[in-house]
Amino acid sequence: MAFEGMPEVEMPRLCRADGMVTVACGRRVLFRFAEADLGMRNLVMVALADGGVPGVVVAGLFGLSADHLSTLRVRVRRGGSGELIGQQRGRPAKLTGADQLKARRWAAAGMSGRDVAKRLGVSEATVSRVLAGVGVAVELISGPADDSSGDDVVIDDVADGGSPDAELADAGLVRLDGVEVSCRYAGAMLLHPFLSQVGVAEVFARLGSGPARRYDTTAVVLSAMFGLTLGESGSVEAIKHLGRADLGALAGIRIAPELATLRARLAKVADNCDPVAVQAALTKALIATAAPAEQVFFIDDHFVAYSGAAPVAKGWNTKRRHAQPGRDDTYICDLAGRALCFTSCEPSGLSATMRQAVTELRKIVPAGFPITLGFDRGGSFPVAFNWLRVQNITWLTWRRGTITTPETRPRWSWFKLDGVRHTYQVVDEIIVLDEYGSCRQVTLFEHGRAVAQVLTSDLASTPARLVHLLKCRWRIENAFKYLVEHHGIDWLCDYRKTLIVDERPVRNPDRTCAKAVLNNLKAELAATEQTLGKTLAESHWV
Repeated sequence: MAFEGMPEVEMPRLCRADGMVTVACGRRVLFRFAEADLGMRNLVMVALADGGVPGVVVAGLFGLSADHLSTLRVRVRRGGSGELIGQQRGRPAKLTGADQLKARRWAAAGMSGRDVAKRLGVSEATVSRVLAGVGVAVELISGPADDSSGDDVVIDDVADGGSPDAELADAGLVRLDGVEVSCRYAGAMLLHPFLSQVGVAEVFARLGSGPARRYDTTAVVLSAMFGLTLGESGSVEAIKHLGRADLGALAGIRIAPELATLRARLAKVADNCDPVAVQAALTKALIATAAPAEQVFFIDDHFVAYSGAAPVAKGWNTKRRHAQPGRDDTYICDLAGRALCFTSCEPSGLSATMRQAVTELRKIVPAGFPITLGFDRGGSFPVAFNWLRVQNITWLTWRRGTITTPETRPRWSWFKLDGVRHTYQVVDEIIVLDEYGSCRQVTLFEHGRAVAQVLTSDLASTPARLVHLLKCRWRIENAFKYLVEHHGIDWLCDYRKTLIVDERPVRNPDRTCAKAVLNNLKAELAATEQTLGKTLAESHWV
């Protein structure tokens, strides 16, 4: 029964700070004891329960079960308070009050639970229970959060006069600068000169990933890049099997981000940058600083199957040898087999998909830079040759269909590449292609017979050079193999598709039917003429 004007019943609250536990009710402090004193804790719990506080509330206040509190109360009734402050039953506490204080300070400074557990030599579950029992959060971080500018986290001195920066130095919150560290992946540091040549520091500095406390964008991207380089599955999941301290040494930080942090930060990077612009900047620097002796680009399609529910166009899956829904990724690599750029579109022939990829290639090569493009028979059509001629691009491909008989005898031709002499027996001639015009044809002979024919718009190079460079087109197939194995280009990140209105012109069905009827009539007329001619010939001889 309640009366008006009576104060509300206040429940006790608990606060842990500086290794001490304080139990208060309203403005009054009821108990204060050391956090490591379990006997005093048990006495306080029994006293609160006997004082009228519900047992469920008391047990939840200290993070224990109600059954444990009932056991303590039974022991007090049987043997008094000595049963609570005598020899403790069960395993001793894994963390002392000082250790628990350190754990909270490090967690407030931004250290992950895994790192805290490693430093204290306990399990992550133990650290989680300690951090979950904090009643009042103590602010240890001053100043604005990391805005991905590369500045280190600023931490105030704590109550005991220690320097958190010194304690966190081993935890990877500061960059390595003039410090010697051991690293089991030191061989991967051979990539540093290459990264310096292509200017990754300037490119990554333009990336944005939103606010963060610990790792700037450069550290995140470098950790992911080296993690993928060292991983075997081509997935970011493989990073969890790598040593974080060793991986961090590659990126120039104490400890690399854990997998969950890396996933979240990479998602922010992807949402706050233009991946095409980043790819173009890196590729432009790559072409400018590491151009091979013979600068030739190869282009080809790579089909990626799709098994979702969206109405996706079908393409030819060369691995399974049948049509399947999916997309076509068109890749361009150089003579060294380095993938430079790629585009994605609906499945189609290489003669159609190459246009967007070549347009992107034009953006990354220096102005006035000559482009020689080699491709397989999938793009060997006059429509592709005409478009490349308009773009002022020299093309090189194999001829489709049966091999034509050359008009001259074969002769030997040679050229040098990387100091190695390559010799081939060829027939070099100028031919006329329907719907295109004059072009160069080089017929390759092996063991006295023609085995392949090369079509090209290059009229100045030696025949041996053209044949050898087109044979090197197989390097893009090797690039596909390594990209699938190490970078998972066959994987789909999302099964969702953006549906657009298909406004491409289609054939008039009436015209298609009329054309079929016309072809049938032409075939019938040809058969009739053949029969008539045969009849007239037979009557003449009679």
